[in-house]
Amino acid sequence: MNKAAPYSDKVLNDYGPQRTFTDSALLQIALPIGGLGAGNVCLNGHGGLQDFAIRNYPATTAMPDAHASQEAAFALLHIKGRKPITKLVEGPYPPEKIYNLGTKSQGHRQGGHEGLPRFAKSTFKGEYPFGNVTLTDPDIPLRVQLTGYNPFIPLDDINSGIP
Repeated sequence: MNKAAPYSDKVLNDYGPQRTFTDSALLQIALPIGGLGAGNVCLNGHGGLQDFAIRNYPATTAMPDAHASQEAAFALLHIKGRKPITKLVEGPYPPEKIYNLGTKSQGHRQGGHEGLPRFAKSTFKGEYPFGNVTLTDPDIPLRVQLTGYNPFIPLDDINSGIP
């Protein structure tokens, strides 16, 4: 019997092309990254990090919660020149999060960098274990792509523990 391996390209491609998420659909994306026993952080559809489940305190919501602002993570891009520009390496801040500010935590909900200038557009494309966020902006002459990867391999606890 010539059966395709369970994780072959053919089997994965039979599901069709990877979906691309934009605009309000980006609120529904959170790709977990981090290995077993290494805690967890999720890459969201805007290119930000959320759901910090570290130090034996799991985050189980789609919004960051219960962590201090010193546990935030972010990246900035600065381009020098006659018209220098600095942007947070994330897509536009979703209005749904602006109106749900609640407690302070990791860059959301008044964590310290909601007001920074961001890229004008973000898209998320991928399937587990990879996720790609592409950021574009008319003021920046390059395309930025963030790739998130989860090392979880079913039934392989050693290699799945890579942070």
